[in-house]
Amino acid sequence: MPDRPTTVTIREVGLRDGLQNLARVMPTSLKVAWLRGSYEAGLREIEVGSFVPPKLLPQLADTGEVVAFAKSLPGATVSVLVPNLKGAERAIEAARLELQGWLVRDDADDEAVAGTKSAAFASDVAATLSATAFEAVAEHHREAPLSPGLPMSRARSALRRRLRSMATVERRDAGAVDSAISRLLDELIAQGRLARRGDALHDPGRGEALPAALLAAMDRLEAALSVPAPPALGEAATAAGCPPEGVRALQADGRIVRVGPDLAWSTGTFHRLAAAALDAARAAPLTPAAFRDATGTSRKYVLAILEDLDRRGILERTPEGHIPGPRAPRRDVEGAAAAVAPR
Repeated sequence: MPDRPTTVTIREVGLRDGLQNLARVMPTSLKVAWLRGSYEAGLREIEVGSFVPPKLLPQLADTGEVVAFAKSLPGATVSVLVPNLKGAERAIEAARLELQGWLVRDDADDEAVAGTKSAAFASDVAATLSATAFEAVAEHHREAPLSPGLPMSRARSALRRRLRSMATVERRDAGAVDSAISRLLDELIAQGRLARRGDALHDPGRGEALPAALLAAMDRLEAALSVPAPPALGEAATAAGCPPEGVRALQADGRIVRVGPDLAWSTGTFHRLAAAALDAARAAPLTPAAFRDATGTSRKYVLAILEDLDRRGILERTPEGHIPGPRAPRRDVEGAAAAVAPR
């Protein structure tokens, strides 16, 4: 039998992870009693809260007071979640703490990057995000075994969602966080824990690229669907010599968008058409006839696009026409065009 660990370290995180999801705010006195009880029960690794903006999580607004009591417990290792630079400053002001989370710092003192920001992940967050990347790649291989790998854009999105489940990502820090996620993926590739082929991540243990003939057929099909009024998917696949597994791989790779059993566009073309619909709907309620005339297509195509955007809340149908829906990306959001495409 292999050697097994002889000790186990338990970290109590209920005071942060448990309370942050409750609608009611627990009084500080009860948190202190909870903390005291955990300590008396033998727990020494205790995460007592998070220095997030109080208006976002009023449940944790008294973290500084809880920290002050926790630091009075002999032998206790006190930690907090720190989502941003301001949180780190509050934590440092409260006490010397083990910081869990990611930090964003201004690089104003660095001539090469003056006025920019960079983000750094704490070791626990980096480990969690790495595990998320491995699982996302493995799941992609299971669902699309012929695909070259998980598109980098989807990998970044998966890590971004996981990070947001762990900490508050403020809008002003989004660029720094995206750069940190890209660096983390680059490190995993450099370490040989993931491999990259073009714009796709894959398991290093998998075989080489797909057969050249299949890749060429997939390219031909993608090109055939890169027009506002594409042929029927089955007809286009037959003409391109692309088998069903190639069609599935294109869809899994995010290279085509399928909105019906026999209707699909290349992703870039769908982005442009959907973004055009949203822009027109912002100017005035968009009717199918107006969208048909603007795209030079037919009712068959514009109804499919409008119904898809309605279903996902990007647009909303009204008696006068389609208007921006509750999930329409704002004009000032980078990558808004990509946000209107199905995932």
